[in-house]
Amino acid sequence: MTAFDKYGQRYLERLIGGMNRASPRWKLELNEFAKQIGLLLSKRACIPGFYRYVLKKTMINKKLRRQRATLAKAFLISILKEDGLKIEELIEKPLRKRPILEENGIDGYTRRHVQRIIHEYYPDAFFEIQDSSLSNRTDERVKSFSSVFASKEPPRTATSDTAANFVSVENQMWRSSATAKKMVRSNAELAPIIPEYVEDMISFREECRQIISKENFLVREKYATYFCSEDGNLTSLFEVFYKQVSSILAREWFLNQRSTTRKILIDRGYPFEFCSADAAKARQLLLTLIGFEDQVNSILALCSLSLQERDLFAESVILYKELLNSNKSSVLERGITLENIAIAYRYDKKYKLMVGYMKKAIEEYKKASDPYRVCVALKNIGEAEWYLGFKEKAWAFFKEAEEKTTCINDPIDRAKVFGNLASAFRRIGETRLERVYWTKCLTILPDTETEKILEVEQRLRELDKFV
Repeated sequence: MTAFDKYGQRYLERLIGGMNRASPRWKLELNEFAKQIGLLLSKRACIPGFYRYVLKKTMINKKLRRQRATLAKAFLISILKEDGLKIEELIEKPLRKRPILEENGIDGYTRRHVQRIIHEYYPDAFFEIQDSSLSNRTDERVKSFSSVFASKEPPRTATSDTAANFVSVENQMWRSSATAKKMVRSNAELAPIIPEYVEDMISFREECRQIISKENFLVREKYATYFCSEDGNLTSLFEVFYKQVSSILAREWFLNQRSTTRKILIDRGYPFEFCSADAAKARQLLLTLIGFEDQVNSILALCSLSLQERDLFAESVILYKELLNSNKSSVLERGITLENIAIAYRYDKKYKLMVGYMKKAIEEYKKASDPYRVCVALKNIGEAEWYLGFKEKAWAFFKEAEEKTTCINDPIDRAKVFGNLASAFRRIGETRLERVYWTKCLTILPDTETEKILEVEQRLRELDKFV
């Protein structure tokens, strides 16, 4: 169970407890409130446009930004110190002799403000560590607290089992829905190209480093083990920590909205707006965060595919074009990027543009001496010409693609070209030719390619019913 799952379960425990004591009318209101929060969190997890909108809102909210620094410190201490955290550790010395209240925060959090964060604003994130030697009246200055991020389990309540069952059923519903899982996955994959996401993660990294630098050496050493790899780069564990904290702040932002506002947020559409300036900024921020251009390029390429999965073809092209600006790209990698742009245009039914970029890709493949990719690109141009209505030109490109397979030494690659031609004929409705080229593919395939042989044979059996 993730920290945010624990956080959500503790919230449900309080909600169910409140509903058990509430009047019928108040129960309906509580139920509607919980439904709205659940829908907003689900929408944030699935819709990249909404995710970006909420992230922007939490980034400009001074109160939440102020609270995040204290939350991060509290969570880190609870993770890295076995005896938990104490209120005193979260108190900040005021910059002035008397703290002056500002619009969305104060100049240095006092004990009272820290207590409110733990007990009032984020009661589901923290819990007291039970100590039999202390009485209930013991001053909180000597009490220890833990958080949902720590290994310690929160105390059980009368509604714990009910809440746990609800969370389990909800998680099972998400896991059993292929569509939901796909949307959540692609939403997570698109996060790195949202400039605000990367910018906020860089800011959060610095906040955490400053927090840890003020702790003792032993805690700093644990932090390095927890968050950093041997070369000092951030591990995926840090990214998880950032995302969980961000989800808690997003939920807090939802809670602070009026019911009518929450309903508008649920009903309104949030298209994913992405431009070339976003792509360039995200790339530069990723270079700052990660430091390795080839790794950044891999992330951008994966994001481009995720955009295509959501039929965001224009946005995918924007990202691929940004990849062309990389100084680390080889001739072959540049050719692959140009071909990917062409394929995106095919999905978007912009065949003339597809032909132009596919021809550029062929030029790069020839420089890289890659006859296999040249053949596949020629086949792709043939498809585009077919869709444009120039069937004679299409046949010429299909024929050239087949003829150039004699330059390919690897039989597996030769077979893949014939498979690509078969798939193209399937898409343009030439069933007879599809069968011819799957047969050629099967003839060339080595006996070691068992899975592919079975796949081709299955398709040939299907075609026997129509040819």
